[in-house]
Amino acid sequence: MEQKEINISNNLGSFWNKAVELTIIALVVLIPVVFYPRLIRLFNPPKELIFELLVIVGIMFWALKMISQEKIKFIRSPLNYPVIAFMLICIFSLLWSDSPFISLKELPLFLAGPLLYFIVVNSIHNEKQINRIISAILIMGGLFGIYGILQYNGIDFTFWIGNYGRGRVFGLFGNAGYFAGYLMFPLPMAIALFFVCKNKVKKILLLIGVLAMVGTLLATLTRGSYLALGISSIIMFFLFLSSLDNFSIKENKKIFIVILIAILVATFLLVIPNTLNKPGTVISKVKSRISVTQLSKDSSLKRREAIWGFSTLMIKDHPLFGSGLGTFKYNTLKYQAKFFDQGQNRALYPYGVADKAHNEYLQLGTELGLIGLGIFLWLIISYFNYGVKKIKSMKDKYKLGIIIGLTGSIVAFLVDGLFWFPLRLPTNTALFWLILGLTIVTIKTEVNADKIN
Repeated sequence: MEQKEINISNNLGSFWNKAVELTIIALVVLIPVVFYPRLIRLFNPPKELIFELLVIVGIMFWALKMISQEKIKFIRSPLNYPVIAFMLICIFSLLWSDSPFISLKELPLFLAGPLLYFIVVNSIHNEKQINRIISAILIMGGLFGIYGILQYNGIDFTFWIGNYGRGRVFGLFGNAGYFAGYLMFPLPMAIALFFVCKNKVKKILLLIGVLAMVGTLLATLTRGSYLALGISSIIMFFLFLSSLDNFSIKENKKIFIVILIAILVATFLLVIPNTLNKPGTVISKVKSRISVTQLSKDSSLKRREAIWGFSTLMIKDHPLFGSGLGTFKYNTLKYQAKFFDQGQNRALYPYGVADKAHNEYLQLGTELGLIGLGIFLWLIISYFNYGVKKIKSMKDKYKLGIIIGLTGSIVAFLVDGLFWFPLRLPTNTALFWLILGLTIVTIKTEVNADKIN
C-alpha cells in the first residue's frame, strides 16, 4: 500500500511537470505573437501581460506539484544565489526609489523573469521536455523569419499601415530593433544545432530557418544586431573547437566548408558589385548602414552618445543603489539639461526625450546602482563559468550543440544590450531567463546520464 501511494505521488508530480512544460511552450509561442494593432509603434503592454500571467500559472503548477508530493524541493544550481540577489535588489529599490510608484509598475516584469528561471530549473527534468521547448523556440523563430521576408516585400496585414516604427520589417513587435533583438535567441541556437544534427530532414529545416532569420535580420537594418550575431557566431565557433579533444581540419571539414561558403557569399554580396547589391536592394542598404562614412554621420549614434553621457551623471549622483527601478525616464529631463549645459554637448543631440539609456548596463547602473549592476554581472559570470566548464566534458554531441546554441543566444543578448534595453522588452527578457534555466537543466541531464552509465 505504501508503495502505491509513492507511485501516485510520482504520477501527480509528472503531471504537474507536463503542465509546466505546456505553460512554457505557450509562453514561447504567445509572447512574440500577441499584439493589439491599435497600439501605436510599441506592442509591449499585451506581451508583458501574457508573460506575467503565464509565469503566475507556471508558479501555480510548480506549487501544486510540491503539494502533491508533500515536500518542498528546490533544485540547487550555480545561478540560484545571483538570481535571488537580483530579485532582492529590485524589490528593495522600492525603499529608496525617487518614484516608488514607477518602480512598483516596473517590478513585475523584473520579477517574472527570475521566477521563470526557477520554474524551469525545478520542473523540467528530461531530454524530451528540453527538446520540445527548444523546438518551439526554433519553429517560432523560423516562422518570424519567413514573416519578416514577406513584410519586406510588402506582403502584410492592411491594418499595419502607418502603425509601425523605423522601417517596415518589424514582425509583431512594432519596432525593427525589437524584432532583431528577438531573432538573437532562436538564430544562434539554429546555427549551432545545424552543425550537430544528423537527421537530414531536420538539418534542411534548420537551414531554411537560419536563412529566413538571417534574411529578416539583414532587412531590419539594425547594426547592433549584426554585431551581436557576429560576436555570438565567433564565440560559438571557439566553443565548438574547445569541445574537441583531438581537433583536426580533416575530421571537421564540414564546419570549415560551411564557414568558407558563408565568407565567400558575404564577400560577393558586400564587396563585389553585382545585381544583388545594386542601389535600392536590401544588401545595398546594409552596406550603407555599416559603412564608416555612415557611422560617422549617423544621428542615432550621436544621440546614444549623449544619452550615455547624462546616464553617467545619474550614476555619479546615486552610485551604490541607484535611483530606483524604472526611474531612468523619471529623471531623464533633469540630467539631460544638466549634460547639455556642459561644454558643447548640445551639439551631440539637440532635441528629443530619452526614456531609455539604450545601454542595458548603464540603465541598470542608474536604477539599481553599481551594486545592482554588479549582481547582474555576477549572474552572467556564474553562467559562463558553469557552462563553459561543462562544455569541455560533454559527450553527447547533440546536447553539446544545444548548450553552445543557448550560450550563443546569451552572448547575442548581452552584446545587443550595449545598444538597446532587452531586459525592458517582455519577449527578450522572457527568453533570456528561459535560456538560463534551459542551460542548467540540459547540463544536469548530461551529468545524470553519466552517473547512470
